[in-house]
Amino acid sequence: MSRLPLQARWLFCLGLLYIQQPAGWARDIDEALTGKLYVHKVVQQRFFSHDNGSVELRAVLKGHADLPPWLHLYQPDSFSDGFLYGSPQSEDSNAKPIVIELTGVNRDSYATAKKKIRLRVLQQESQGTLLRKVEFLIINRGFAEILEPETLGDFLERVKQVWDKASQDLFASDIRQTQEGVVLTVASVAPHSTALQRVSTEEVYRPDNWCESDNMHGVGFVSINSTFAPNFIVDWCALALEQVNTSEPTAKTEPINSIIFESDPEFEPLSRFHLKRNYFWDIFVALVIPGIVLLLIIIVVSCIICGFREGQ
Repeated sequence: MSRLPLQARWLFCLGLLYIQQPAGWARDIDEALTGKLYVHKVVQQRFFSHDNGSVELRAVLKGHADLPPWLHLYQPDSFSDGFLYGSPQSEDSNAKPIVIELTGVNRDSYATAKKKIRLRVLQQESQGTLLRKVEFLIINRGFAEILEPETLGDFLERVKQVWDKASQDLFASDIRQTQEGVVLTVASVAPHSTALQRVSTEEVYRPDNWCESDNMHGVGFVSINSTFAPNFIVDWCALALEQVNTSEPTAKTEPINSIIFESDPEFEPLSRFHLKRNYFWDIFVALVIPGIVLLLIIIVVSCIICGFREGQ
């Protein structure tokens, strides 16, 4: 038998590795950067390819009952795709990938299917000591719409037009849902543009105070509104600019109402050996006294029946 060529043997080995991987494993490793918004779309059809029914998505960290604190799962309803999203911090970075277990539950047939995602959180390289952030309140889009990669990318491109110096390193750093709409925070090391500063100071806080007097959210008064509308309606009255010093270490928070028994002089731990309890009075009250009362009743009744017969 002729020997296989070297390339053929490599392909054969790779094929064996691919076949031997457990079902449901993600072949690639997702990467999330600290301080940057991570979004992973969870498509329902990857769980039940031949079923378009109601599918509820669930996600946990392998070996745990819930996801890591920074990671969340959002699914608008059981007929829609879901999203894993979150912004990891420096303490969440890890060299070894974590495993996220996804479960799809068919609400009609109660069938289940599982998938796994391997995720590595990397420390983002700092490009400066000052990080500028801008917080936008988008009032005409749903939370799932903003999490769509195309929609999120479209919004960032529009931000670059009004924050030109941030065109190279602009990124989404956080997102949250409120009753008023979706709050999206973008960040860059570049200084805030004059256009954004004007909106947050001169145009919004004018003497006539139109932010409190009308219900248009400043749409008709802000010069850069045309860059976003009509695809994105931004509440310019809620625009917030922030500057963060990334060189300052994060303060450690102490647990609230923490109790350290070892250092408490008044704390006396219970003994491992319980003292023997004296059950004499318990037995006396429960048995002896009722027995004496019953005996007296028997004597009285016997005297009445036997000692006072009729005719004697």
